[in-house]
Amino acid sequence: DILFYIWDASDGKLKETTLDDNSIISFLADNLIGTYTSPAIFKNTAITGQQILLNQGWTWTSFNVSDARFASLNALTKGLILGTSDLIQSNAPALFDAYQNNSLNPAGSGWSGTVSTNGGVSNNKMYKIKLAAAQKLNIKGMPVDLNTWYFDLVQNWNWLPFVVSKNVSIGDALANLNASDGDFIKSQSLFAIYSSSIGWKGSLTYLKASEGYMIKIGTAQRFTYPQYLNQKTSKISLPKSARLSG
Repeated sequence: DILFYIWDASDGKLKETTLDDNSIISFLADNLIGTYTSPAIFKNTAITGQQILLNQGWTWTSFNVSDARFASLNALTKGLILGTSDLIQSNAPALFDAYQNNSLNPAGSGWSGTVSTNGGVSNNKMYKIKLAAAQKLNIKGMPVDLNTWYFDLVQNWNWLPFVVSKNVSIGDALANLNASDGDFIKSQSLFAIYSSSIGWKGSLTYLKASEGYMIKIGTAQRFTYPQYLNQKTSKISLPKSARLSG
């Protein structure tokens, strides 16, 4: 079976695509679909793809789409190469799953723990995943709606998911945060500190799609990302007179 995706450059996303209104087609050797006079038609859908690069060792990650397999870690990670003691954990509340590889009975291999018993994963949390082998996790679903999504930040440390589908400068990404002097945000290797006089300053200058962050704040609050961050980019066409005068 073959699935198709189209890269939407204006949106910066991969969109699941139908071919002649079929979301899946069966591969047939030497088969030709469509003709010059009756071409096959690709159409975008609202289903968006997300590819997550998982490190050897720990990866801080979050999901910007809602995959139908989120409720089952075994279904979600079916295509990955997993081994005993691979881990996934979340915070607030602290939940934890470990993978057990049963070589004598492969059907008995799988994830177990409090992540699974509490409904699986979601795009409302940041996760730390530890794997023995680096690989890619491909998921798909409806993009997170920034009009309704929010995250309740507590005073001190939080595990913050980044649910925007593109890389965004830290000032734009955290524009809705009621930040105070000394607030601190870090990725796995970069950080930034907030100053009321200059804004965010440090090695962390962009929040990146598919990554997760730890943020320490002085004031508990309900946080949202600016709604426009998931909107399509568009070119602005100036009137001819304006272009000539420029």
